[in-house]
Amino acid sequence: MNKIKNKVVDLGHGGRSVPLPGLRAARQRSALTQRELSELAGVGKGTVFELEVGRRGAYPRTVRRLAEALETEISNLVKE
Repeated sequence: MNKIKNKVVDLGHGGRSVPLPGLRAARQRSALTQRELSELAGVGKGTVFELEVGRRGAYPRTVRRLAEALETEISNLVKE
């Protein structure tokens, strides 16, 4: 979790999010579609798309869910 803290972005509405520039590469390494990843992680398909294109960041809980679904370290998602 400490690795995420250094990458947290304040959204201005009290929420905090983490950019995930490594998400697409991690998903592709796992040979999953966006839909498959969304189902495994319990998040919306649109959320996976928006995170991959950098339109939004993920809350820490979502980051953990994605990392678990991809069987990877969080650090692989937050680095390019």
